[in-house]
Amino acid sequence: MALTFNARLKAFFELKYGKPISDRSWYRIKSDIRVLGLEVSLETIDMAADLKKKTMFLKLPLFILMEQYLAAINDTKNIVVHGEECFKYLQKLTEGKAHKTTIIRWFSAVEPVNNRHFDKNRKYTGRELIPVVLAARLYVKKHLHKSSKKAVNPETVNIKFQQVA
Repeated sequence: MALTFNARLKAFFELKYGKPISDRSWYRIKSDIRVLGLEVSLETIDMAADLKKKTMFLKLPLFILMEQYLAAINDTKNIVVHGEECFKYLQKLTEGKAHKTTIIRWFSAVEPVNNRHFDKNRKYTGRELIPVVLAARLYVKKHLHKSSKKAVNPETVNIKFQQVA
């Protein structure tokens, strides 16, 4: 018996996520993707499973994870920034609540240069900074703002780095 497209997407999610999910969870996942204005496709399901698996310990809803991931991509689009400026931006984003060590730990996702993930004099590309900005945005959602609304926040899309030539 051939599986429907929906069943194949669910099986793909379960494969990427590493464990089975209930039908109720599956429909919630699809709803979260649609609320963000995205199409339910292999690409978005892959992104959702990857985010959910990598941030399992945060216990944040998938909607918030995906919203903040998309905002992090938008924040870092087509930029090159010095480490010191990036560090200041992350402090501002977290309203000064994240400790220096915490911010530097977020850079562990960046490929090291000279055995250092973070260097204030290094230039970082937007692509390198996506996981760093995502970690900062999730920190803010987890520790500073207690909101459970399922509405896209326009402020999450408008924060920009200063571009460095």
